[in-house]
Amino acid sequence: METSYVAVVGPRTIWPDDKTTRMSDIIDGTSNTLLIVEVHNSGIHWMEPRDLDYLQMAPGVNPPRGTGISSPHPRVAQADFADGSVLALDENTPPATIRAILTRNGRENVELP
Repeated sequence: METSYVAVVGPRTIWPDDKTTRMSDIIDGTSNTLLIVEVHNSGIHWMEPRDLDYLQMAPGVNPPRGTGISSPHPRVAQADFADGSVLALDENTPPATIRAILTRNGRENVELP
C-alpha cells in the first residue's frame, strides 16, 4: 500500500537532511511553511522511510511530468502547514510560491488564499 502524504526534505525545508528544526528556525512563520504534502501515485510504501526531495521534485501542483505535489482530486492537492492548518493548493499556484512555502527561512513574501 502506497502513502499519499510525504515530507519534503532538503536544504531550508522543515526537514533539512539529517538536522533537526526548532520552531525558532521557522523564520517565514509556521502558517507560511509546509510540513507535509499530498503526492498521488507516490510509489512509496507507507512504511518506507522515503520522502520528496525539494531539489528534485517537479515544480507546481499536479505537474504534467515527474513526481511532485499532486492529487487525484481535480485542480488541487492537500498541504499541511507547520501551524497545523491544511490547505488545498490550487494547481494555478505559481511554482515560485510553492518553492517559497516549502522553505522555512527564505523570507519570501507569499500570499495564499
